[in-house]
Amino acid sequence: MAVYSLSVSRRNAAVSYLSMAVQFAFTLGLHRGEQTQVIFPLEEQIVRRRVWRSLFVLDRFLAAALGRPVLISDEDCSSDSLRSLSEQPNRLSENDRSMNIAVDISMLIGRILKTVYARRRVSTKLAHEFALDCQKLDKQLQGEFHWRRAVDPSTPIIEATAVLHLNLYRYHAVLLYTRPFFLYLLKNFQVDKVPPTRFSPRMQRFSQTCVKAAEHTITIVYGALRAGYLPQRNPFVTHFLLRPPW
Repeated sequence: MAVYSLSVSRRNAAVSYLSMAVQFAFTLGLHRGEQTQVIFPLEEQIVRRRVWRSLFVLDRFLAAALGRPVLISDEDCSSDSLRSLSEQPNRLSENDRSMNIAVDISMLIGRILKTVYARRRVSTKLAHEFALDCQKLDKQLQGEFHWRRAVDPSTPIIEATAVLHLNLYRYHAVLLYTRPFFLYLLKNFQVDKVPPTRFSPRMQRFSQTCVKAAEHTITIVYGALRAGYLPQRNPFVTHFLLRPPW
């Protein structure tokens, strides 16, 4: 219901539905990972873990999209509650691997929201740390999760949509930590007539990264549209394309 509410532009309703789902999840102990999982059969453990990870990802997405506090803080859940759980630990399915990437991006976005937007300050040192995290994500988004598969008409629709969401989510994380630098340089150039070259190379580089991430977002979405599988109402793609971070 939360995702449906997003698709019909009822964002407050989406937050309400997600809030109820998270409260139920806490009540059922989904946030405690292996502490409470052992009493359930393996099949049920896997379902519980997938539900909790899905709630975590959606919570971080809505927090970044609407500028509200997260419902699931890192302190409220055990570290193992976000790890993948499978009947064959050494052979994760593509769904589990894609969810692992989504969780990693969500954790990065959570740190960006907590250290940058909640405190309303950012530094080039902090942005550099986020950039290193994004480089690690780039390595995960290779092969079967490379963005070119999202614009290839021969890619199965379900796989193409998953690849599209993951890559757009990753670029959204980049936009979140680079946008302050872009806006700062833009304001100084338009209002105070200070050229960008007057600022440090790092600030210029982060500003350029912001523009490149936005351009690549448009390229991927346009490619998905040309591939013919993009639905008319996809709240995630709509947000990544049209709504600026905060």
